[in-house]
Amino acid sequence: MNKFQYLIFLSLVYETSADWIKKLQTNTHSNFVVWSLDRILKEDAHVAARVVGLAMVLRSKPDALKLSMLMWRPKYHGEDKLPLVA
Repeated sequence: MNKFQYLIFLSLVYETSADWIKKLQTNTHSNFVVWSLDRILKEDAHVAARVVGLAMVLRSKPDALKLSMLMWRPKYHGEDKLPLVA
């Protein structure tokens, strides 16, 4: 597979994933956002994959990130968490 074919493949994977994400209910998106943020804060081995997944969801459905749902959770409070939710 040459570079051009690889880029086309990645584009198709992204478009298929984004279409699937858009079909899900907003509640599902919100649960995924919270789950991803929890795992990113723990800094486990798959942080990059979760950040990419989170970015895809938020790009497809920005309303999935409800800051009000993060405000009442103390683990998201503090200066060290600011870049995560800013």
